[in-house]
Amino acid sequence: MSKQKPVMIDKVKTELGVPSLVINIKSADIEALTTPETKVSFLDALRSAINSFIEDGSNSESPLWIVQELPEDYGLPNNVDAKTASEKVRELLNECELTLKTEPEDFSDEWAGKVMYEETGEKFGTSNYWIFEITKSQFTDINYAVVDKAGVKPTINWGFS
Repeated sequence: MSKQKPVMIDKVKTELGVPSLVINIKSADIEALTTPETKVSFLDALRSAINSFIEDGSNSESPLWIVQELPEDYGLPNNVDAKTASEKVRELLNECELTLKTEPEDFSDEWAGKVMYEETGEKFGTSNYWIFEITKSQFTDINYAVVDKAGVKPTINWGFS
């Protein structure tokens, strides 16, 4: 990874209050997933994905949804407010690892390079989306955030066990 990328990634992590979040993403993978059609840079997508995890609890089993639904599991009062829940997510993200789905889409395999949000059935592929996954999650077995590379659709995140 070029020296600029880790410095910029560290800047994003510090800006968002997740300085200990491990980001295990190779520069070569970022370059491979960046096409001439990509309007949202990797760093902007990273910022959007982390913000989504912290601030958007609208989809089931997203980190914020989990903390709001099960506050006592995270040492919070049953009537936790959104700001406190978001701060707990931020704190817990510092114990997680974030990776980027890099498998290319393959039209002979309908699942290659894709993830699906089960509640809507919508599929997201690496050709059109930056797909981030929290590993070593403090929330559920799998948490994804997808960022539209064209910058048209809003960033969403969800999880499942």
